[in-house]
Amino acid sequence: MYCNVILFSRPLAALTYRLEVDVPVGAIVQVPIRQQSSTGIIVKKFDERPQSLGAHVRVRAIIEVVDPKPFITEPLMKTLEFMSTYYYAPLGYCLRLAIPAGMMRDGQCRYTADIEAIEGYLSSFLSRTQRPWLSVEEREKLRYEFEGYLRPVIDYVRENSGGADGAESRGMSSGSGSNVLAMTSSEWVNKFRFSSSDMKKWISMGLFRSHWMLEKKRAVETIESIYSPTPSGREAVESGAKLGSKQRAILDYLVSESEPVRHSAILAKFGSCQAVISRLEELAYIAKSAKPRDKTSFDNVEPIVSVVEPTDEQLEAIETIANHDRFGRFLLFGVTGSGKTEVYLKVMERVIGRGKGCIFVLPEIALTPQFCAVFKGRFGDSVAVLHSGLGETERFNTWTRILDGRVSIAIGPRSALFAPVQNLGLIVIDEEHDGSFKQGELPYYHARDMALCLGKEAKCPVVLGSATPSFESYWRVLQNRSTMIKLTRRPLARPMPTIEIVDMRNRLPKGNSFGTQNSNRWGDRRSSSSYRAIDANDESQINRDAEFDATEDVEFESLRARILSPELESALRDTLLRGEQAIVFLNRRGYSTFIQCDYCGNSFSCPNCDVALTYYKHSNEVRCHYCDYQAPAPTECWSCGRGDLSYTGFGTERVTALLSKVFPEARIDRLDRDRCSTKTLQSVLGSFREGKTDILVGTQMIAKGHDIPNVTLVGVICADTGLNMPDFRAAERTYQLLTQVSGRAGRGNRPGRVIIQTLRPDHPAIAGQVDRDFEAFIRNELQIRRSLQRPPYTYLILITFRSAQFFELERFVSSYAQIVEANNPHDGGAQRLGPALAPMSMVNGELRYQIFLQHVNRGVLHKWMGKVVRQSEEMCKKAESFIHISIDVDPYDML
Repeated sequence: MYCNVILFSRPLAALTYRLEVDVPVGAIVQVPIRQQSSTGIIVKKFDERPQSLGAHVRVRAIIEVVDPKPFITEPLMKTLEFMSTYYYAPLGYCLRLAIPAGMMRDGQCRYTADIEAIEGYLSSFLSRTQRPWLSVEEREKLRYEFEGYLRPVIDYVRENSGGADGAESRGMSSGSGSNVLAMTSSEWVNKFRFSSSDMKKWISMGLFRSHWMLEKKRAVETIESIYSPTPSGREAVESGAKLGSKQRAILDYLVSESEPVRHSAILAKFGSCQAVISRLEELAYIAKSAKPRDKTSFDNVEPIVSVVEPTDEQLEAIETIANHDRFGRFLLFGVTGSGKTEVYLKVMERVIGRGKGCIFVLPEIALTPQFCAVFKGRFGDSVAVLHSGLGETERFNTWTRILDGRVSIAIGPRSALFAPVQNLGLIVIDEEHDGSFKQGELPYYHARDMALCLGKEAKCPVVLGSATPSFESYWRVLQNRSTMIKLTRRPLARPMPTIEIVDMRNRLPKGNSFGTQNSNRWGDRRSSSSYRAIDANDESQINRDAEFDATEDVEFESLRARILSPELESALRDTLLRGEQAIVFLNRRGYSTFIQCDYCGNSFSCPNCDVALTYYKHSNEVRCHYCDYQAPAPTECWSCGRGDLSYTGFGTERVTALLSKVFPEARIDRLDRDRCSTKTLQSVLGSFREGKTDILVGTQMIAKGHDIPNVTLVGVICADTGLNMPDFRAAERTYQLLTQVSGRAGRGNRPGRVIIQTLRPDHPAIAGQVDRDFEAFIRNELQIRRSLQRPPYTYLILITFRSAQFFELERFVSSYAQIVEANNPHDGGAQRLGPALAPMSMVNGELRYQIFLQHVNRGVLHKWMGKVVRQSEEMCKKAESFIHISIDVDPYDML
């Protein structure tokens, strides 16, 4: 038997080894590599020697099965294999999505002694020693095996775990030296003088259990004390034994709980009481044991408990999905606020009731805290949260809990799709149209499509939810490849918000320079000792700086007219007077988006990229949003040295400044990618939900999923910005984004209002917001797509080349294009576009070229691409040191 192994240290390619024993796919093994050994994971098995290996190739055997327990479920492994093939990505890169990074870098397998299993072995040992046919020497050998080796292990475990069973004291998460109960195989051998062969035998018998752990420079404690009342303690409560007030309170609390209570939970409830706990232990009223500590930020989430009676539409949707116990595609098409989340929750209750697990995927990390609270209120601690904001240790601990089946639901952004949920019964992709589900680095997968693949392998339904479905998902419905379920109304007969389109074309002041700054005045201010960069997390400082900034602006009224129409300003004022909240949306960050010298006309662009620098007032610097270049804000022209600079354009920071001047008494905050650290995110959104913020200004982070009943007004500034992008999806994205942000208004008992400011009021993506007829919009757009031969009527592959060596890049791209054209099927359905410079031709100091491959048949397109990859392989290897090539199947970003 043979197997392919992906090494954690070298994930690019799989290596073939010989298997001496039957081990499942997904198991961790130690294998020889050159003169050393390395750890990896089995990704495929073969009964016979692979024919791809020549007869002269010597296939070495694996050294050891480190952990026979599969670390990746079979459906997930098949999905990752498909991802590798479909997206032209090495399987090792795909595996990285499913295995915690720390494990692939520096994980280690440790073992804990299972006391129950060892004691069971003892019973077997006692019967064996009494067998008359055994010689005296054989009996003594068996006796020494237990008394000399395993008895000390039992004593050691009980001594260090406070008397806990092995099942309770198993170290399940990261850590090293501090967890004395979880050691490597060699550490057990050295500590108790085992032989290696005996240790392997006991591991195979289940006397020692394996757990993969992270190795950290600073040890992390993984064992936590838990307390439960003894029979004497229960009797003391019933008989009213004389105890101190705090002793009585703690003992009553422990007796009332159905399960042992964590030490940290007792301290949280009763404050400093360690002496009281110790005294109760001395009285033998309580007993201490140990259990693994699952460190997770989910513990700090306050649950939101709500009892909602589903509407008739919701009940029909719940029954349709929950009664489908096999693979199926469902598009839950519901207007904003129609209760799609309640449908998800009810279906999950049914799935979990059948003993199966669920995966719930969100588009934004900003939504995670809100959904955590809702899910915790409904499912308690049966939920695990995975997202990039978690620390490495917490992420690994969470992943381990899912793998061990200790939780039933995994939720989070894109990466949560690859959680090792056992016995998967449901996958939900919320806001499935969102572009964040498409990964922007290798592998360039789309989470929506991989969810459908995983659901097919796991034989479970996949629910795609959205108020504005992607054209691809809607197209599947038209092709009868997916079932659409509609939710057309909001619960409790709440009305949809009214939408007004404000035409800004004839309202803007003449000229394009507002906010011109005199170099001397700016220079004086920056050199002043009283000036300091403010803390971006300090709301009071931001607002004070914003008010100062707006007051200083010599063309304040011109700026005000560009940002705030009279309709929006009046609506904001009325909303504040009623004590309600508002959202102001602008999909552009920063203070000023363009800086230009009035003398020579030079514009300030990123030295590494083909884009203008954005000015940030609170930190007094300019930044590039592509390569993260940062520099102090200029006081003179970088070209001519003059000091007359114009700071034009505006982003969320400048809008916040303006609103703080117009509404000085209002509490205004901002949320965008510049303020998306976990701590800031939770603080800003928490304050807004609690009513401590009156107006929230932000980018698309505030457009999705947030359910705040007191928000009755949404204002959209520059709604047409996205329509100017060189992308055939520009209208689709604009319509979706405007619909999503409009849906934040009127979700409570008060009616909502939306005001959309635009320079293109007649464009279908904007004018269509008033009628809310998304299906009419999508049918019109599909006709345009058909005439242009664009997806979903065709399929695309985008090949991007980038390099800092411009001449070599041009020659390479020309040679590559010849290979592409030589394999062009020329069957009437194929089309090659390029090579041409990318719309964003320079990023991070590298020139970028693009070639598009397009075909009406997906299979033919991939055959074409496959031939190109094989024939260009040698050429690409020679150039890989200075040219980077990416192959993006079904691309979402055309820049």
